[in-house]
Amino acid sequence: MNKKGRLFWQVLPMLLILFTAAILVTWQITYNSVRKGMDEKYTEMLSEVTAASDISRTLYNVDSIIRGKYIGNVDEQNLADYTIAGYIAGLGDKYAYYMNADEYAEYLLENQNGIKTGIGVTVVFDNTAGGLYITSVYEDTPASRAGILPGEVITRADGKSVLEMGYSLSLERIGDGDVGSTVTLTVLSEAGTERVVTLTREEIKIVTVTHRMVNKDTGVIKINEFTSQTPTEFKNAMQDLIVNGAERFVFDVRNNPGGSLDGVSQTLDFLLPAGDIIIINEKSGTKRTITSDTAEFTAPMAVLVNGNTASAAELFTAALRDYGKAESVGETTYGKGSMQEIVPLPGGGAASVSVSTYLPPSGVSYDGEGIRPTYPVELPATAAANFYRMTDEEDTQLQKALELVAGMEASTIQ
Repeated sequence: MNKKGRLFWQVLPMLLILFTAAILVTWQITYNSVRKGMDEKYTEMLSEVTAASDISRTLYNVDSIIRGKYIGNVDEQNLADYTIAGYIAGLGDKYAYYMNADEYAEYLLENQNGIKTGIGVTVVFDNTAGGLYITSVYEDTPASRAGILPGEVITRADGKSVLEMGYSLSLERIGDGDVGSTVTLTVLSEAGTERVVTLTREEIKIVTVTHRMVNKDTGVIKINEFTSQTPTEFKNAMQDLIVNGAERFVFDVRNNPGGSLDGVSQTLDFLLPAGDIIIINEKSGTKRTITSDTAEFTAPMAVLVNGNTASAAELFTAALRDYGKAESVGETTYGKGSMQEIVPLPGGGAASVSVSTYLPPSGVSYDGEGIRPTYPVELPATAAANFYRMTDEEDTQLQKALELVAGMEASTIQ
């Protein structure tokens, strides 16, 4: 074997050792990095488990103490409902809440079928009027058959003062109850006379959209909230207005608290061209986008908003703005850019919890800030105090919207 050959075989083992060492060092570095990440993740998970265990242990100890010392009887279902409600309240999420089994069943009936048990009125609390001011009465309902009219005021329910009970308890007193149960109301007419009527609760079809012509070529559509029924109601309202000569439209989402994602996205799909409707940012970091198809509605349009325009109603306003479809008139909106999910729970109840944030088509968040309308217009103090009783002439926001759409060129409606 020549000298070069011997040198090669002498050097080869050293090269193999160095190569192996390099692999081992690289593996060790990689392993340490991965191990560190796993350790951090494990520590994080362990702390979460420990925290959860601490909560469970505390609840267990409290339960044991109460059952050992409390002299009264424990209502198991009532205790479970209050425990879950307290946990949800402890999150500090102002949009989170708990529904017990009965409330959740009613929620499903109302949102899936647009049906709830009641007498067929919508109301607002009005201290000045002395009770619940009736803003609308559904047709063919116990209220309408009893001759109750918009503009009248419910002052008592089953003999109890509405002003003393407050808004929430009054609504419960009037609306809660099975089909066939009764409620006795004291009703104050606009002329100032009182009468007492007893109504039998029925299943009421909830109407989320109302519409009317305000002049020969302009229609106003009021959207009270967005539910699974809203897209159909909205399209029907648009078609009826068009048949009656409407070429210009004002959409009123003042005091609209929002509603379902499907309800608003399908309503917007009818109006918008192809493109994004909403961009959803989930906790995992995943982004999900809902889009509109190519069909769109074209006509002069404006949107009325105020400080109680929130969530889905804000998305409705922002999307029409972002696509240059409609001007907005009124006051800066509420500013809610988060989404909640209704999560069914063991025992038949459910919890609403914030699970994601969202952006309008522009990608610019309005959460915590609200949407400043294109044309800021405040209502006069007297009109604002009597919002549901003001005339069209007193409604300066509506008048500005009518002025705007009147000045837009009315192309062929598509």
